[in-house]
Amino acid sequence: MKKDKIWVLFSIANNYDQPDANIIAWWTKKPTVKAVADILSYHPKLFRGLLLGKTIRVWNVDYRLECVKEGKYGRD
Repeated sequence: MKKDKIWVLFSIANNYDQPDANIIAWWTKKPTVKAVADILSYHPKLFRGLLLGKTIRVWNVDYRLECVKEGKYGRD
């Protein structure tokens, strides 16, 4: 049986007590850089690396975009 997937934008504030799974937004298809930038109200150029699997730091907050499978815990 095929598992469903979603794309999730996570954030981690640069605090000692932050969990690494703060969900900011999610999409059923891989989002564009503009879609991510619109959610966060920043210039799209800042988020190009997210689509390449990189973690991006903006104003002391780290953001990452992951494809998450239904029924899975953690990264694939």
